[in-house]
Order: sequence, then C-alpha cells, then structure tokens
Amino acid sequence: MDNTSGSITVEEITDAQARFLLNKDQKAFDFIKTAAENGNHEAQQRMFCILARGSEQDEAEGVTWLLKAAEQGYASSQNILGGCYLNGEHMNQNNTEAMKWFRKAAEQGDGFGQYNYGMCFLSGCGVERDIREAIRWFRKAAEQEVGLAQFELAKCYLFGHGAKENKAEATKWLYKAADNGIDAAKTTLFSYFGIEV
Repeated sequence: MDNTSGSITVEEITDAQARFLLNKDQKAFDFIKTAAENGNHEAQQRMFCILARGSEQDEAEGVTWLLKAAEQGYASSQNILGGCYLNGEHMNQNNTEAMKWFRKAAEQGDGFGQYNYGMCFLSGCGVERDIREAIRWFRKAAEQEVGLAQFELAKCYLFGHGAKENKAEATKWLYKAADNGIDAAKTTLFSYFGIEV
C-alpha cells in the first residue's frame, strides 16, 4: 500500500480500518493516519470513526479529524458532523451547527445530508419549520435512493402535508422505500393500501 493520499483508494482505507479494528494491527492504523495527515478526507473521517470509540482524549482527536475533513469540504464528513451536533454525540448539542453542516453536505449533493437537511425543515430544528422546503430536500435525497427520504416524501403525499394529497405518488415512493429496506414503508403499504411487499 502506498502512503501518498492521491493514490490511496477507499477500499485500501476500508481494509486497513477492518484490520485495525479486528486485529489491532498498528501498521493498518499508521497507514490510515498517514493518509489522513496527507489530506485524504476519507482517511480523516475513518480516523474519527476509529478514535471516537476510545478514551476522551482519543475522542477529542477523532473529532479534530472529522472537523478537518468537513472544513475541507468532504460532504460525508459534513453530514456526520451535523449528526454529532444534532445528537450531542462527541460534542455539545447544537441545532444551529447541525443545520449548518447538513446544509453544506446537502448543497454538495450528499443524499444523506439532503435527507437530514430536509428533516431539519420538517421538525424546525435549527431553522423555522418549512414543510415545502423539507419536501424539496427529501425529493433530492429520494432520487438518490435514500430510503428514509423516500419514506418521508411518501408520507407527505399520503397525508397531504406540504403537498397535494396524491395516493399514486405516495405508493410509488413507498414501494421505493420498501425496496431500500425501510420496514415502515412496507407496513404503511399494507395498512393503507392492503399491499403486501
């Protein structure tokens, strides 16, 4: 494995992370850390994933790596950071910061960031509640096969929340959500339409 950030693949980082977590392989950890130090965003995010499970000192170092990746524009890390702020995990809970990081991820096209940004609008978390804006972001995420977003979009059409009630559109998104493993979508299809998936 090459330690220069430009030539390291996600698969190599994933393999090294697995070797470290399963076998405490120090060479694997050093490989990821070197890649992170060389600016590899995926490696920086993985450093967070590894270190966040350790001591308070390790956790703080992990958050530093996550912040570094997020601040450098890595959408996946921005979404994870938003989740940390939203849930108060690894840092103090802060809805405004959560919204900020979800927005950054969403605007870059990260499907899970778009879903989380939509949820902020749906619930009024860190922003004024706006169901139409929530639907707009759910649709973007749903089109990227994010099952949770498909389910939320389906519910908006099913119940006429922020959108005109449309059973056909609701059913379409419920099927897609069910195909993406959302059990609640399967239950909803059966409960409201008698359709077993």
